[in-house]
Amino acid sequence: SMSRADVEKGADAYMSGGPYALAEDVVFTLADSGEVYVGREAISQMQSAWYGEMFVAGSERLAMFIGDDGFAVEFKFEGTHIGDFYGIAATGRTVSFPFVGAYQVEGSEIVAGRIYLPMERIKSQLT
Repeated sequence: SMSRADVEKGADAYMSGGPYALAEDVVFTLADSGEVYVGREAISQMQSAWYGEMFVAGSERLAMFIGDDGFAVEFKFEGTHIGDFYGIAATGRTVSFPFVGAYQVEGSEIVAGRIYLPMERIKSQLT
C-alpha cells in the first residue's frame, strides 16, 4: 500500500528533475487539448519544447499539495516566445501564466500526470 512518505519521495524526486521520478510507462495528459505523452522520453521532449523550443522559459513553484496517492503543484511559467506555438510563429513576446500539474504516484514513481494549462490565455498573450 502507498504511504504518504512514498508520495513525498516521488514529489521531491520530480521537483528536483530526477529522471527516475517517472515510471517507465508514465502517461502525461495535457488536460486542455487532450494531448497524451507516453514514457519518459516523450515527456522529456514535450518539456524541452515548452522550455527551450517554443519558449525560452522557466517555472517557479508556487505551492505543492500532497495527498495519499499523489500530489499537485501550482507553477508560474514565464518565458519568451521563440518558436512555433500551435501554429503561432515566434513573436518574441513574454508570456506569464499559472498552471497546475496533478500527479499520481505508485511506489514513489510518478505513473500519471495531468497538466492544466490556460491555453487560451497563453494564445491571447501572443496574438
